Amino acid sequence: MIVVGGFNTALDKLARIDAFEPGGVMRLRDVRTLPGGKGFHVALACATLGAPATLVGIIDDASRSLFESAVTQAGLRFAWVTVSEPIRTCFALLDADGRTTELLEPGPEVPDRVATALSESLRREADHAQVVVLSGSLPSGLPADTYATLIQQIGRDRVLLDSSGAALEKGIAAAPMLVKPNRQEAEQIVGFQIQSIDDAARAAAAIGARGPRCVLMSLGSQGAVLWTSERTWRVSGPQVPVRNSVGAGDCLLGGFATSLMRGCSFERCARFAVACGTAKVLHPDTGILRAADVEEVAAAVVVTELAV
Repeated sequence: MIVVGGFNTALDKLARIDAFEPGGVMRLRDVRTLPGGKGFHVALACATLGAPATLVGIIDDASRSLFESAVTQAGLRFAWVTVSEPIRTCFALLDADGRTTELLEPGPEVPDRVATALSESLRREADHAQVVVLSGSLPSGLPADTYATLIQQIGRDRVLLDSSGAALEKGIAAAPMLVKPNRQEAEQIVGFQIQSIDDAARAAAAIGARGPRCVLMSLGSQGAVLWTSERTWRVSGPQVPVRNSVGAGDCLLGGFATSLMRGCSFERCARFAVACGTAKVLHPDTGILRAADVEEVAAAVVVTELAV
């Protein structure tokens, strides 16, 4: 089983606009509201790929039925902790040129009892899990070392981490099995720009030197770089039409977790992960992929060993 700590759940509001104009008036079309948050997207990808998955996160009364319907349909289990304030809303605005602008609310500030309940629930669920994923931002009110503490308590050898800022930095120091930064997150950690695959490999090695067993750096349309202490690979997917890229990194991580749960090597996990990230951009909704698309693009994924 895969357990995902995606504490800061959200409502994803997806809309189309003609163009994004700062300071202007923009009219929204085709507005849709879906359950979301990075952890939800990871867990949903795992369930879509056939892996038994449980999500741990917050929920409010107004959003509960929307999430219940989605997780029931997906075959996903949601171990929620109820909060009195509304969960956050994340806006994705797709313009006529195919670009996506994201506007992310911080979410409610949770009291100590909710913070404690989230950590206790995750540890309880993790007792039965082969792989544990810690994904996304932390709700306000949780200390920045929450993920680091959970990594130490659960056991480093089965935890995958995808976060940002202080939560990511402190989590890296706790030495999980894998961290998955994107290009921008990695640049903030290593202090130099990543403009080439060689730069990405060098940055992944620098992050890996801080403790994680593996570093999987997502690079958008360029695929990903996977670093381990023994070898480094570039993993490239086929070029496909991009309908919605929001959540591609989450689906990539869900693919890696699913493949890891099935006992695959790190190289095979990364190959499957990139197939999942590529398949996600073919789907018009945020954070959703189709298993049939994964199967179709997987044969075109190319893995190349890099000299670092």
